[in-house]
Amino acid sequence: MPEVETTVLSYGMGVESTAILLRWCLEEDTRPCPLDRIVVITAQVGDEYEDTGRDVQTYMLPMLRCHGIRFVQV
Repeated sequence: MPEVETTVLSYGMGVESTAILLRWCLEEDTRPCPLDRIVVITAQVGDEYEDTGRDVQTYMLPMLRCHGIRFVQV
């Protein structure tokens, strides 16, 4: 793994950014850096589908917490 200080992912809570996060969590050789050096940034503006927010809270946030990935809501 190349030496990278921090990787920031803009998380739109859609299929593509969710797939990237899942892959980084589950497939070590795809990560740009160790998981504790990844920062995930998102903004919930209120126009999201109700099921999107529910699914992120139910599945993705616990996975990020489990893997020590920092999550920032702006």
